[in-house]
Amino acid sequence: MKAALFVEAVEDMQSLKLSCLEEMAYRLGFIDKVQFRKNIEAYSKGSDYRAYLENILDDAEKI
Repeated sequence: MKAALFVEAVEDMQSLKLSCLEEMAYRLGFIDKVQFRKNIEAYSKGSDYRAYLENILDDAEKI
């Protein structure tokens, strides 16, 4: 329980997810935008995790 609270606190303070495998793979170039988008589709609409991944993609497309 303490570990879960710690992770939640760190994620809230940094506005980042810890151990987000999709994000790491995308940022390190292991997957491209097309695959990243496909991975996002695996998560239900309205979930916080999906919204987090969609924000990463939106930010990348602004560049």
